[in-house]
Amino acid sequence: LLVKPNAALNDAQKEILADMKNIYIIGGEGAVSVDIEAELAAYGEVIRVFGATRYETSVAVAETFFETVEKVVVANGKNFPDGLCGGPFAAAMNAPLILTADGKTDAAEGYVTDNGIESGFVLGGTGALADESVVSVFDLESADEIIAK
Repeated sequence: LLVKPNAALNDAQKEILADMKNIYIIGGEGAVSVDIEAELAAYGEVIRVFGATRYETSVAVAETFFETVEKVVVANGKNFPDGLCGGPFAAAMNAPLILTADGKTDAAEGYVTDNGIESGFVLGGTGALADESVVSVFDLESADEIIAK
């Protein structure tokens, strides 16, 4: 469910929540307020998954929902269309969607390294994520190892 930062849940959202047992909030209190969290608690156990940044939050989501991973889908976290459209693709690949950006690859690099991931998919062209960033995330020898399709 998408919620507005300072608004209560609406009737349609409450209807959807009626049959829930576990409710996950994705993002910190700046994304989903403590008031909404308290309101959600009436419908089931609330688990907040977040990091200090959107990049760390994407890694926290991956760690929460994926026990084992072989590939990742990487998208620019500053420009939402690739990540938004890439969500269904990542689900079809049974891979987490990791957000990153040029100059902000630490969280993605750590996740890829910690999980021994050797390949994945990068959404968007070099305008979305520079080859240098892709090389860093996947610990490649050079941009020559990137396969563009």
